[in-house]
Amino acid sequence: MPPWRPLLVLSLLCFTQMPGLGEAGFRVGIVGPWSCDPMFSRALPHVAAQLAVNRINNDAQLSYAHTFEFSVLEEPCETSRGLKAFLGFHTKASAFTGPANPGFCDAASMISKGWNKALFPWGCVGLELDDHRNHPTLSRSQPRPPWVLLRLLSYFRWAHVAVLSSSEDLWVHTATKVADSLRSHGLPVRLVRSVENTPHSIRESLSAIKKRREVRVVLLCMHSALLGAELQRRLLESALDLHMIDGSVVFVPYDTLLYSLPYRNVTHAALKSNAKLLRAYDAVLTVTVDSPHQSFYEAYASAMENGEVARTLLPHQVRTL
Repeated sequence: MPPWRPLLVLSLLCFTQMPGLGEAGFRVGIVGPWSCDPMFSRALPHVAAQLAVNRINNDAQLSYAHTFEFSVLEEPCETSRGLKAFLGFHTKASAFTGPANPGFCDAASMISKGWNKALFPWGCVGLELDDHRNHPTLSRSQPRPPWVLLRLLSYFRWAHVAVLSSSEDLWVHTATKVADSLRSHGLPVRLVRSVENTPHSIRESLSAIKKRREVRVVLLCMHSALLGAELQRRLLESALDLHMIDGSVVFVPYDTLLYSLPYRNVTHAALKSNAKLLRAYDAVLTVTVDSPHQSFYEAYASAMENGEVARTLLPHQVRTL
């Protein structure tokens, strides 16, 4: 993650009401599907949170009365189980980052309101969450992805959109919420569809888009092929087979809007080792959080050199989330 991101999110917590402070310190709950989703587990939430907490607690300019601590809290991948698990986090932290699943963000915000504990949702989408009267303990720590998409679509004068998601609850709910948000601003979203990781489902979904000749943008709500996700790789390769990379359709990954994907002076292994995917990527427009001073890989390598993180993994083996 960009070196400022963990500091920003955790520092913002200091300016909210902080119930539950005690002699042990202020504990932040890091909520996410860290075990049930292999791509999220590669983000090393324990390492990231420990790095952020250590830097905050050792920064003389951040002179707080209490020290920061953290707990990594598991969010099951099924929406109903995720909400049930969140209900059990009341005594585990004084404030929370997460959840990842937009399917129960509204409920999680209402619950945190009842607890009077701050919630910083990095995966939540929905206009209803912008109502501060109903969600007084919810605060955003980064630009809302639908707003970024609206600016992008407006800049290129693209209107007709299709949204494809993988079949996991998290991404299905993300696709639905993003489509609703775009429609609320008058954009015609022609198709919202979940895709199974099978050749038949992939080709059927792409064929449905080809039949809608007005569609110019296909939003991909799933893990990125650049980070090793198989579904997006197979989907883009199939788009090449179906002659959909001639410029008539642009594929926009959604997940990279949530973090800083390195893009300067970097060769992504997924493209280097796969000529077909590299050709298909001509039709992909990747938008990501800027990290002007250091890329994630550079920041992680620097932390390794300073002894802040272990040398057990190389930077490119860690998910940039």
